[in-house]
Amino acid sequence: EEAEKWFERGQGAEAAGKPNVARVFYQMAARRATGPLKDQIAVRLNAVEGASKPSKLAQTQPGLP
Repeated sequence: EEAEKWFERGQGAEAAGKPNVARVFYQMAARRATGPLKDQIAVRLNAVEGASKPSKLAQTQPGLP
């Protein structure tokens, strides 16, 4: 039950465009989850962790402002 609540909060944060907040909620859910829910949380956690990292295109090149 508790893991499901954290997972739902993570989904809400993800839908609101807040991947860092979603990541925290998913981590809390993962600590409490078991079985298939834990697998589902891991998938979403991997997705938001990849989305929250800046892409190489977004990084500035040396010598450029």
